[in-house]
Amino acid sequence: MGLARPNEQDFRILIDIYTYRVLSVQQLKQIHFPNTSDYHYRKLRNLYQDGLLIKDRMTDPKSGRKTGTCYYISHKGIEFLIKHGLLNQKDQPFNAARSHNTKMQRHVLTLNELKVQLTNWEWIDGRVIKRELPMENNTKIGGALKRDNDTRYVYLVGEIFNRKNPLKVEQMLAAHEKRISLIDKEIEKYQLKKVIIFVRTEELYSYFYHNYSGFASECWLLPYRWGIYLLKNPDSPIEQYASRKEGLFYKIKDRNYIDMYQGDIQILKTAQAQDKPFSIFTNSLLEKTIKKLVGPNVDIHSVQFQKDKIPLTIQ
Repeated sequence: MGLARPNEQDFRILIDIYTYRVLSVQQLKQIHFPNTSDYHYRKLRNLYQDGLLIKDRMTDPKSGRKTGTCYYISHKGIEFLIKHGLLNQKDQPFNAARSHNTKMQRHVLTLNELKVQLTNWEWIDGRVIKRELPMENNTKIGGALKRDNDTRYVYLVGEIFNRKNPLKVEQMLAAHEKRISLIDKEIEKYQLKKVIIFVRTEELYSYFYHNYSGFASECWLLPYRWGIYLLKNPDSPIEQYASRKEGLFYKIKDRNYIDMYQGDIQILKTAQAQDKPFSIFTNSLLEKTIKKLVGPNVDIHSVQFQKDKIPLTIQ
């Protein structure tokens, strides 16, 4: 690129990475290069070589293997935006480059997927929400989704883990029972009227569906991928798929959700055991495989999701 002749797209990319802290190559492609095959690689490489971006590897939480590349903005990139009048000097500490925690990286990338997928909503980063309300820095809020005059505060719970280890499942449930209790108190303290809690794993979703009935406001408890699908589809209102346990605590109806992160075919045993007609919503990549594993009473719906995070829902 050369720093002397940046174009409008360069500035938009830098502003987005600054605003959302970290974005994967795939996310940047979907936002800025939806109709190109490899041009985005060259553009990001140029910004990186000019020192405006920091490149980092994404890893699988179970195997530790590299799954992709993501980018942060560098100090030089922030100074570059200030120089061109796109940031104020006082904003510099807000998102200065820092050492990158892998666990936090995955968490932020997962939240930022809401910006990428839910183009019919405006995604507001959690740090902006904390400044505007204001909230303490250690609060758990991930951000907010806004459409017209409807603002819903977002929390994300659950992590990908090795399901074959019963101890891991037990540890995960214990840790998140405490976490979601803190979220409940946070919702009440800051009087958040409308809340969405995205849950990333089937075990955790099932646990809170059957064991938790708190929250001080209107709350949607949604499986992460299935929730995104409902929110981006105006013909699928949440209330059509959700039930209320107490007050305005919405949850996806019982037995409506089993997730298939990392393509875990073992989870299909549950589907095979069903003796009533039901539907499966899955990634198109697994559609043919699933048809071979389930009976004729299954109606399969193919939904376009990312290759590395494949959901399976049953209703």
